[in-house]
Amino acid sequence: MQAEIDYSLLSPRWRMPYNHCAVRGLPSWLRIYGLDTTVFFDLARENDPFKISALRRSRDEQLSALESALCTGGGWKLLFAHHPIYSSGPHALEEGGAGIAPEIRAALEPLIQRCGIQIFFAGHDHHQEHIRADGFEQIIQGAGGRGLRGIATDLPDRKGFVEHGFALVTIDAESVEVMFYGVDRNGGAKAIYPWDGKLADYR
Repeated sequence: MQAEIDYSLLSPRWRMPYNHCAVRGLPSWLRIYGLDTTVFFDLARENDPFKISALRRSRDEQLSALESALCTGGGWKLLFAHHPIYSSGPHALEEGGAGIAPEIRAALEPLIQRCGIQIFFAGHDHHQEHIRADGFEQIIQGAGGRGLRGIATDLPDRKGFVEHGFALVTIDAESVEVMFYGVDRNGGAKAIYPWDGKLADYR
């Protein structure tokens, strides 16, 4: 992660000033914040008291900054991080309940709901998925390069694809569209799943 932060000093197109930050230069109806969820993930597994103390400080700093950035006002409030709260893939299923990463859920879901964050974008699992959670949407897009992994198919309120690809997000003041893309036989992009939402549905 430090290499990505350092690259912000070299590239005019890359902006990652810290391991958690608000995206700047957006219209007043759109706020986006990024978190370092590895801190929450590691905190649940660490035994060293010194490291636990440092991880707790980072966790508390991130959540406080996120709350200040997204918990007031209206418009779209989007959050992104590496680890999802829910997933039909094996990363979340390894140590959590069926499709739940408990450490990420405990840290983020109450704040997402309290602050009215409408969409949470994550990666980590190597597939594409849209999950309708309790009061918000979660988009997993982790199918960009590495080997794909299978997903559970018996979980409700989910639409998942074990297919390499990417997602395109189009947003205006009143609506958002997320289109998942795969790869066709000629190596071109093919649309495989659209989801659209209206801001009015989350007020």
